[in-house]
Order: sequence, then C-alpha cells, then structure tokens
Amino acid sequence: MPWRLYDAFVLPQEGCRLATFVAQYEGGCEEMEGVLSDAARDAGAPNATAWFGEAVAGRDECAVCVLGSWEKRNAPVFEAARKRRLEARGGPTRKLECVFDDGTVVASRPTRETFHRRASTLVFECVVPPHLRDAACSDTLGVRIVDGRRAHPRVPLCGFFGIRASTMAACAWTSANEYLDRDGVRRQPTSVRGLREWLAAHLAFGVEAFVVFDDDARWTDPRRSKLWPAVEPLAAVGRAALVPWPWRACGARGDGPWVSVRGGQRSALSIQSFWGRPSQYAAQNACHRRLKSVKWIAHLDVDEFAVPASSLPAAVAPYEARSDVSSLALPHVFYGRCDTGKGDSLLLFSGSRECAGKAQPSRTKQIAKGTAVNL
Repeated sequence: MPWRLYDAFVLPQEGCRLATFVAQYEGGCEEMEGVLSDAARDAGAPNATAWFGEAVAGRDECAVCVLGSWEKRNAPVFEAARKRRLEARGGPTRKLECVFDDGTVVASRPTRETFHRRASTLVFECVVPPHLRDAACSDTLGVRIVDGRRAHPRVPLCGFFGIRASTMAACAWTSANEYLDRDGVRRQPTSVRGLREWLAAHLAFGVEAFVVFDDDARWTDPRRSKLWPAVEPLAAVGRAALVPWPWRACGARGDGPWVSVRGGQRSALSIQSFWGRPSQYAAQNACHRRLKSVKWIAHLDVDEFAVPASSLPAAVAPYEARSDVSSLALPHVFYGRCDTGKGDSLLLFSGSRECAGKAQPSRTKQIAKGTAVNL
C-alpha cells in the first residue's frame, strides 16, 4: 500500500463492532528521504543537503528573502517528485476492503474517493461482522486490507487501553530519548519530574484522564519505559495510559538532510520542513479515535500548559450543545529550553527554573469533541 499503517483497533465499550485504522501517506523516513533526493536531482542539485544549501543567504543578503524565494521556486519541484513516487507505488487507495480471518469481506468507510486521494492522514473503518465480534474483543481477530490488486498483510485488531473518563481527556506525544528539534537544537528527553508536573497541572485544570505516547519506544511492558514512574499512579486508577509508539519523528535523531538557514523564524531546512511529523499526526488521530466516547479531547505536548480562566470543563461548557462547534482553539503557554542551560526546562512550579516560558496568542492547540471530530 502507498501508506504506512500505524494503528488498527476495536473498542470494547462499543461491543467491538467497528475496526478502525490509522495510516499516513508519507510512509517511513526512507520514503521521505527518497522523495527529497528525487526533488534535489530534478532541481539540478547532487543531493538534498546541497539542494537545501541553496536556500542559505550570503553575508549581505536578506535571509528571509532568499529562503522565501527558494521555497517558492522549489515547492512545485518537491510536489511533482512526491506525486511521482506515489504513482509509482500504484497511486492513492480508492476502494479499500477488509478481509477478516474467516474470509468475510467488508467495504471500508468512508468510501468517497476524494477522501482517500487528498488526505495525508488516512483514517477509515470497517464494520466487524457480528459473528466475529467476540474474537475482536478478545484480541484474537485479524484483518487484511485490500485495494484492488494491492493488499496490506494481516494485522491484529488491538483492544482499548483502559481509561475512565467521560468529559475531558488529553493526548500527548513525547520522547524519553534525546532528540533534535526543527531548528537542529539538541533537546533533552522528557523527564519523569517534568511529565509528573504536566499531569498534575492538567488534573488541576479539570482533565480526567491522559494518554501519553512514548515516541520511538519498542517496549511491550510500560514498566520498562523511563516515563513509567510519572504515569503509574494515574494508570493504577484508570486515569492514564502509557503507549509505546515505535515510530520515530524523522530527522529528530539527527538523521537525514539538515541545513541551517537562519531565515527569520525558520532556522533550518530538514525532512520535517516538508513532511512535518506524520508519526505524531498518526498518534494524535489514534488517540482521538480511541477516546471518541469522551466529550472533549485536548491535544497538547508536555511542554505546553493550557491556560483556562477557571477550569477546562468550565471553559468548553458553553459550546457542548452547539452543533456548529466541533473544535476550539486552546490558549496555552509554551515552555521552551532554558537559554542559560541551567535547570529543568519542564519544571515550572518547583522553584528550580532559571528561565521563563512564553505565551504566543497566535499559537494555539486544539481541544475537540470526541464524537464530532473524525480526523
């Protein structure tokens, strides 16, 4: 298939009647690097690093102007290379079917071709036949996904991580490993102390339960995660889940082409400049769809703290009955790295911080209705 499948699950609280799948058309890091290499050659450069280097301003040039001109000129080149790679893999999927273990075939939904053709994130469902729902609820049912002559190998349908929440939940994607940010700055991994504080703060703000994805983690027992001590007290009472997400954010470990451009707010060109973080987008969609019975689901990083006037449930209450509102922009304070290099940049209230956070009114996160938002 011309996409990477990230999650396949059923929800026991729904009687395991629907199989839900979350995929991303970008593929893996190798596929992304391949598109960039193709685009670089199309633009006349020997490789992607040299291609990115053309966006670096000279000593007396306007860095923002040079970068803007390069992007305007090369955006069509990149898009053509991306489309060519997709077509070489058979083009977008248009008519997906689920073939369950006993051979039963069920058409996916939504079935609109435009959905499969245009959405980078691909979320679709198949109704589980009634006679197979007990097997689905016991985590023993598998399914193949078929599109004409193409097929994805059999995948097991996983059950739900036990979360008790009805009004307000939060999803977070973080890393217990050191990583590079979009600007090429080396960041320390999320600490237990920092995650514990983030959880405690949002509990005080009215969040009932949390799902935390551990990026690039391959453990099967959450007790093996470095972050487990922060999540364990809430997990013990059904208020949190720590989930291994074995796919990394491409470029976040210093891999792939990377060039410093220093163009205003843009500091570097990398894989993430073109593709973003599809691994994170998949985690967000997997979390949202698994928690769809919860009224409101907030999507935040662990260095981002919501800023409710009183509590989050009180802030969103006026919008609950409004059918014209499915998602709200959530004001927050983003706490970045300490420029002094001292202290823990995620500990806000312990008295050990050496730097201040920043509030950006134009930079908001999302808090969305579980049943009204599908993608």
